[in-house]
Amino acid sequence: MKKLALLTGMAAMVFASCTKETPGTDPNAPQDIIFTSAIENGGLKGLKADDPTVCSNPAADYAQIVIRKLGTTIDETYTPSVFTVNNVLYTQAVKLTPGSYEVILFTLMDNNDTPDNTSDDVIVRATPNTGSDFSVFVSATLPIPFTVAPFQKLEIPIEVLCFQETTYKNFGFAWFRATEATVRQMWFFGDFCTKYYKDYAGSAYANQSQGLQVDMPAIFKVEVYNNGNLVSTYSNESYFGEGKPLEVKYSDVVNKVDNFELKLYILVKIGDSFGYKYMNSWFFEDAEELDTQLGTGPGGDGVYDFVLGNCNAEQADFAFAPYMNLPESANLYATLPNDDANRTSYLTMHFSNIGNGYDIANGSLAGFCFDRTTTIYTNTNYNVSIYSTLLPASVLPDRIKNKEWDRVNWLANHLNQFAGYKWWELQQVLWKLEDPSWNGASEGGVPSVNFNDLNGMAKKMLDAANLNGDGFVPLPGGWAAVACINADASHPIQTVFTIVDP
Repeated sequence: MKKLALLTGMAAMVFASCTKETPGTDPNAPQDIIFTSAIENGGLKGLKADDPTVCSNPAADYAQIVIRKLGTTIDETYTPSVFTVNNVLYTQAVKLTPGSYEVILFTLMDNNDTPDNTSDDVIVRATPNTGSDFSVFVSATLPIPFTVAPFQKLEIPIEVLCFQETTYKNFGFAWFRATEATVRQMWFFGDFCTKYYKDYAGSAYANQSQGLQVDMPAIFKVEVYNNGNLVSTYSNESYFGEGKPLEVKYSDVVNKVDNFELKLYILVKIGDSFGYKYMNSWFFEDAEELDTQLGTGPGGDGVYDFVLGNCNAEQADFAFAPYMNLPESANLYATLPNDDANRTSYLTMHFSNIGNGYDIANGSLAGFCFDRTTTIYTNTNYNVSIYSTLLPASVLPDRIKNKEWDRVNWLANHLNQFAGYKWWELQQVLWKLEDPSWNGASEGGVPSVNFNDLNGMAKKMLDAANLNGDGFVPLPGGWAAVACINADASHPIQTVFTIVDP
């Protein structure tokens, strides 16, 4: 019976060897790379006090190897087990595609008898960096370059020294504790909506397959910050934002809380040129999913989608208000218009020192105000900071972040519903929106109104704005308030604003 079993096993082995597939011929197939350290030739060296050949550290369980492909900034970490044969220490093979690489970190690790928990692992031996104090004790220091050729296995000899945490700087290490990280990823895709799409001639948007449109795939970049430090940047400009979402990767250290920030920048017109404008930050820890307008996470498609502008009927994960191409600052002085039948505003705002290409230009625009009890002197020049009131409150200065801008913007886009209104009625309504306790009395040359008169124009405008204005965002072709406050916050002037087509 034993002979029959043996014959059966041999037949199975013959059958298996006869049916084995022949090796592939792909020249880009990954190849086996093994690292070795010859004990008898001094590859494993001690570096303690007294006898330099003695190292009392425990034997290694595995190697931690960080390898970088030349021409990139992407580091890959490998943790192969190690074993010894005939006084030579070997790592298990790691696989790399053909190309040029360098080893930028090589350490031998003790797992502290807890192979399933890397948080307590320690370095027992390591290879020093070039220029470090211990570099004189080895013949080859880090980084060590090597080349992987097609259809060739590669053994790379490497020398390691006995390691003590108290001497990590002698190895040239900036950080000496072994870490294990998981590479995670998120996917992003965006829309950019603008009525001024023809202004983007000459930008990367003009290279999109459908050309310039009101609604275009957004070209954007995402910066990844880990615990406040910029670690990587991803952009979809190379493929003009079309055809696929942008993959954003980040490394999450195991058994440690990492605080991440993703900063979104979208390619827009800035003055008369094009550049990336900061739009939003997302904050999260470790493997957390992002909180969106629709819930938590990217939904069934696995992609976080956003829209800059207000042209999508279907709600995106993130919606950002229409972009306004505004200067950061300008010179401004205000005057009171002549009190004639054609007067349309409380103030006239006179701008200067504005560069080319912005949504507002040097010259005069109709204006209104908030901050009724704060003074702005007419015919007095001020240096002002300029803000789109469509921005979220979180990014607006304290002086203007809590104003009722959404109701103001609703009024600006629906004034045609109030035929025959007068400029002072609109200004009184604006003051009432800012301060619900305001009684509509005559103030600063603005005639009084009666907010208790149900048939009065001011009452109708106020009620409509309160009813319809919350959360209002104008569609392309609509209007939005642009607010100006003086740059010196310690000496505030009255908040003045004009209405601009975004």
